[in-house]
Amino acid sequence: MADRSGRLIGRLRWLGRVLAILSLLFGAAFVVLARRSAGAAGGIPSALFWVAAVLQFGLAFVLLWRGRRG
Repeated sequence: MADRSGRLIGRLRWLGRVLAILSLLFGAAFVVLARRSAGAAGGIPSALFWVAAVLQFGLAFVLLWRGRRG
């Protein structure tokens, strides 16, 4: 029984790391989109992409921090 719960915890930690990496990648993509839209369209789209990037990086930080804490 303890072996199965240990494997489940290991899989959940692995899943958390994968989601953190994906969140970092999406955050980077939003930064690129924010920089491109700042030159092309201006204010509102760029601001929305920056907000999305900050939220994605925040999610990645929380996932990585919670994973280290155990």
